[in-house]
Amino acid sequence: MTNVLVLTTRKILAIALMFVLLSVPLASQHVVSAQTSTTGIIVPLYAYPTDSSWQQLIQTKSAYPNVPVAAVVNPSNGPGSGPDPNFVQGINNLRAAGILVLGYIPTGYGSIGQSYIDSQIYDYRQWYNINGIFFDTMNNVPGYESYYSSLSGYAASIGLTWNVGNPGAPVPASYVGTMNTIIIYENAGLPSLSTLSSSTDGYPASNFGFEAYAVGGFSQSYVSTAENYDSWMYITNGLYPDPYSVLPSYLTTLMSDLGDGPSSPSQPVGGTVPITVQSVEQDGTPINGLYTIVQSTSGAVLATGFTPLTYDASPGSQLQITVDNYANYYFNDWNTGSTGATIAVTASQGTTLTAYFGNTVGSQNNQEATLTINTVDQNGAPIDGLYTVIQSSSGATLATGFSPLTYDATSGLQYTVTVSNYGSYYFSSWSNGTTSQSTAITPSQSTTLTATYQSGQSAQPTLTVESEYQNGTPISGLFVTVESTGGSVIASGFTPFTFQGTSGATYTVISSNYGPYTFINWSTGSSDNHLTISLSQSTTLIAYY
Repeated sequence: MTNVLVLTTRKILAIALMFVLLSVPLASQHVVSAQTSTTGIIVPLYAYPTDSSWQQLIQTKSAYPNVPVAAVVNPSNGPGSGPDPNFVQGINNLRAAGILVLGYIPTGYGSIGQSYIDSQIYDYRQWYNINGIFFDTMNNVPGYESYYSSLSGYAASIGLTWNVGNPGAPVPASYVGTMNTIIIYENAGLPSLSTLSSSTDGYPASNFGFEAYAVGGFSQSYVSTAENYDSWMYITNGLYPDPYSVLPSYLTTLMSDLGDGPSSPSQPVGGTVPITVQSVEQDGTPINGLYTIVQSTSGAVLATGFTPLTYDASPGSQLQITVDNYANYYFNDWNTGSTGATIAVTASQGTTLTAYFGNTVGSQNNQEATLTINTVDQNGAPIDGLYTVIQSSSGATLATGFSPLTYDATSGLQYTVTVSNYGSYYFSSWSNGTTSQSTAITPSQSTTLTATYQSGQSAQPTLTVESEYQNGTPISGLFVTVESTGGSVIASGFTPFTFQGTSGATYTVISSNYGPYTFINWSTGSSDNHLTISLSQSTTLIAYY
């Protein structure tokens, strides 16, 4: 089978990213610093790079260097089919001016398969010098949190560390943390300050942004107060249906108002709590440059970098922090006494965590053990390019990519590995005998896991999901998600929905509410919209609304 995608290991990408960051002009580094303390503008820069608006934005940024500026670029409703030289140069010019750049990807409110979007994220990373992804048409209905966490997590794992989701409307609290920033308003006219206050619900402003078009003007007091609720904003007098075709006539006024900083908040808003991670040898000698991941408890990647790393957490938030082995440095334990490379932390106050490493093979409790995931057909022939997820025992996503995938694991720790079906290839079994697409493994040494696939649909059971009123009248178009036992999204779509599964595999099927349609129960009698099913034969499930 021709490779779907070829992805290098996470650590190689992380090291490459470190050298990229070191080569970025100081102006870009200054913006990242300013972003933590000042509200910025996020510009949908949808014009082609030869348009004058690109240069105008660069000049405006130069005039207000202390105001963070982010630009969302859109080569072709996503990255397109290949790198565009004009976008390559235009993006480099933006970055050189200190402007953060996000690549546009629509998500269809969660209806587009994760593997397809991951491939677009990967293309952006390969072709363009961007900082992160702007996930448009984001869903805000409960049930899609893991979908968006996985997308953001994959982007961060390959070096795109600032990711923005745009539902254009308020989100439930369960969505906070699935993206670095969520656009909670996109509409004509300014959102009222009371709307911004209620939509952010006391969470730090760093989680949110808004975009308003068809706005004739605004006051400085409005901007100053809005900064208490949203860390990113865009206000324009552009009109529907193409409000972002030109920059607003009052762009310099908006930049000037933002440069004055926020006024006193009308209600208390939490600050941040610094969590610092450092790495040392057993005798306390500092070791700088060991790869570190900060994640939410849902698995969303919040920050990545190299020790010493400081992350400004939301007060009271619960985090999972993971440090990686590198070369002859092997994790031993934390200053808290924990011996797992992943540690749970509650951000109640400023904290410094110290990870102790041994630098010889005999000095560590947990040595590095390379974990390699291969995929083959029933004849043993390699199948490259099948999507793979590696998670910690707590469910934190540690690595994603395409087979064959190699991950530098720590011996003695447990991991969950999940592989996905693709095209005519359907999972059959693992080399360890497991028949579920998710398998747990605790490597004591370098280990290779091989997933065997069947080709063709005839041997695989079909799962069909339908939706109906309680009187049996069909309802079409309600969103359905199928997840593995490890929580990875395997398939999604709209009812009536058909999924080709693997015989004997266990799946969780999630049926979502929409508008006036509220889930009541399944045809199995379960009233939980998350239904776990072991698929031994073709099955039809009906969700009643």
